Amino acid sequence: NRFFSGIERNMPELERCYKISKKAAKAGFEWESFHDVADKVREEISEAETADSENLEAELGDVLFAAVNLCRFAKVKPQDALQHANNKFINRFEIVYRLANENGLQLDELSLDQMNDLWDQAKAVYPN
Repeated sequence: NRFFSGIERNMPELERCYKISKKAAKAGFEWESFHDVADKVREEISEAETADSENLEAELGDVLFAAVNLCRFAKVKPQDALQHANNKFINRFEIVYRLANENGLQLDELSLDQMNDLWDQAKAVYPN
């Protein structure tokens, strides 16, 4: 009998990660504060920034795992947080697209600075 034997391997990885970290936390392997978990996320990002191509996937996986732990600690389902972020991005980018079209511009012809200017306008229209 294994500790994580009740967690199915065929479920979506985001949900599986949440259940793995939740089960470990129930066994006492838990952070003391939100700040501690946030520090772990920053540490994992730092490791990903310096990773070579051979280790980058694993380091980015650690970033995601730590971010899921941050959600769980805050009592936020990561799936819900990601869905919110996806919808917010779509809404903002649709505004960027509309603004570009209204000004006779093509997105793929804009500089990053121009795109960021449109993004800032979209954020003002759709803040959250």
